[in-house]
Amino acid sequence: MGRIIAIDIGTSRIKCAAFDSDGAMHGLVSQRLDRAAEPDTQDAEAWFTAVTRLLRELTSGEGHGADAVVLTGNMHALLGVDSHGTPIAPARLWSDNHASSESAELNARYGMMLSERYGNQSIPVFTLPKMLQMKRETPELYQRTVKFLQSKDFIAMRLTGRMATDPTDASGVLGMKLADNSWDAELFDELLLDLDKLPDILPSTATVGHVTTEAAESTGLAKERLSSSVRGTSPAPLLAAASTSGRFR
Repeated sequence: MGRIIAIDIGTSRIKCAAFDSDGAMHGLVSQRLDRAAEPDTQDAEAWFTAVTRLLRELTSGEGHGADAVVLTGNMHALLGVDSHGTPIAPARLWSDNHASSESAELNARYGMMLSERYGNQSIPVFTLPKMLQMKRETPELYQRTVKFLQSKDFIAMRLTGRMATDPTDASGVLGMKLADNSWDAELFDELLLDLDKLPDILPSTATVGHVTTEAAESTGLAKERLSSSVRGTSPAPLLAAASTSGRFR
């Protein structure tokens, strides 16, 4: 294994760093995100614009490419994208707690079953109550949504074309069964939410896909040479497990 690039989609700053296989850092670039008019929302397109610029900066120069990429990012967002991967509205961040009514309803309806089955009681910042609120208050946005993604999932999708998540981010949605790391179809059916709007849950070290030609051209990453591990930021800052097999993990 040669060079590993780590991407962190933070709430206020996006960072990209280059490491060798021994964990020594050989480069770090970052960009501060502009504050939105509503501080609890962000433009996901701005995330990828920043990532593209930072990767181009980090990979410029001979021998400065990457053999692997790892992704991490802020959790609990409500970000719906259409079939082309285009956001249908600004991302509602982890700090958005407007779904307090829906969260209270979930706790009243399911009680301790939530924590026993999914590891947590509902709180307004989780994605599930935000999904319920979106369907009730802006049903047109809910209908337009093909998948709900988290921040690092959105970047992985833009790099590989695949919409997927990992158990850490899925647990922050609420509704992932801890027993087998799968979405609870019964719960989403009872709540009249479409299970197919949620991405596949892959292990944090699973292969997500290959870098697309378009992404390779815009970022400087080598097409079909990268691997990436993905994980949300709350329980673990970064997981750099990759291979040189030409896959994106």
